[in-house]
Amino acid sequence: MSYSVKKNSSRSSYPSSIRKKVWKQAAEMLGHPPDTWRKDHTGRPMNWQEYMNPECNNGWEIVHITAIEDGGTDEPDNLRAQNIHS
Repeated sequence: MSYSVKKNSSRSSYPSSIRKKVWKQAAEMLGHPPDTWRKDHTGRPMNWQEYMNPECNNGWEIVHITAIEDGGTDEPDNLRAQNIHS
């Protein structure tokens, strides 16, 4: 798969198609619409509209599960949504 990852200071911005795939891999929050709310691997809440927003407690980013330098890839199965403050 080939796509462009935009660097924004120390954070990366992924294309919408990748963001959607990674978002759907995150756990749903009981009682909340899954298109808007999910939780990361630590249980912290994330809001879809707050992608790359460090000013929001529910902001989120996409991170590598296995770092590139450790042999990981940019494929969606090696990416996960994570609360920016996790």
